[in-house]
Amino acid sequence: DWINEDAERQIHFVKQNLIIHKNAKSHEKFQWDIYLVLAKQYSNNLSEETKKGLNEKASQNSYPGNSKRGYITVGDVGRKSWLIVTSETSEAPFIKRAFELYDTGEFTTHTLGKALFKEGWKNGSNKPLGKSQIHLILKDCFYCGEFMWNKRHYDNANHEALISKELFYRVQDRILKKVVGKTKKKDYLF
Repeated sequence: DWINEDAERQIHFVKQNLIIHKNAKSHEKFQWDIYLVLAKQYSNNLSEETKKGLNEKASQNSYPGNSKRGYITVGDVGRKSWLIVTSETSEAPFIKRAFELYDTGEFTTHTLGKALFKEGWKNGSNKPLGKSQIHLILKDCFYCGEFMWNKRHYDNANHEALISKELFYRVQDRILKKVVGKTKKKDYLF
């Protein structure tokens, strides 16, 4: 479309020895269309192979996803391992503490974020973690040595667990009870 708007516009393809412009010959436009189809096929194939590789990694009980709070990946591409961060700036102790505190039943995600903020857990802008961030962490089975990938649950992951499975599933039960117990009867005026 950009080329067809102005007869002065041209695209030069040096390797292919091809110049496309508004008045290009039909065989030149056809050649360009073939290059586009080949590029699209290459892109589709690359995507397909990447998905296959990630699914294969998951089938070997290695989490193929992106970063997780409290963990780092080490090793070569395709052979990375997940390790708990042990530095002073690590979020791992706070994540473990979040599960432990929530399991007591004395905290909501909101009050848990504030309590952990007082203990030193801050987000990037030096504020307490939000309720949604806390909730996502508490719902993530990665921390107990499991993971979800493409809507499939892998319960025997290769990475070291930060918390026990028992603690994780007690927290899940508590979250479910709080969600179910939240329904309130509303008295409407009319």
